[in-house]
Amino acid sequence: MVEDTTIIGYIGRRFTGTGSKYVIRGEKSKFTKIYGTGSSLIFTEDLISAVKVGRVQSSLPLFGTHLKTLPEGYSKYYLWLDKDKQRSSVEQCRKWKQYGYKISPIITELDPKEYDEQQIKELCRDGHT
Repeated sequence: MVEDTTIIGYIGRRFTGTGSKYVIRGEKSKFTKIYGTGSSLIFTEDLISAVKVGRVQSSLPLFGTHLKTLPEGYSKYYLWLDKDKQRSSVEQCRKWKQYGYKISPIITELDPKEYDEQQIKELCRDGHT
């Protein structure tokens, strides 16, 4: 992450070994922001997915799989977790619907970051639930 030509932080990903999957250096709040624009907001597990989805629609990384809050101002919300978290995604959406939010899971075979922009547009349009 760069601000005014100064590196203020970075995110690294661990592929082997034990410990956290992602390592964040710098203020996490600088990375936890909404990427892109649109009337809907799509939550993803990781930053790379959020940035990629943000090229098509508003997106916010969770840095995990648990949805704790929903920012106001969006007509619809989507929770796009990895395939192995399909059940959790459906259960979390069901919980938030009880509070009156319009939220649906997007369930796909691959992580959001694995799709190109056209595929993301189609998946977002169709809801792919």
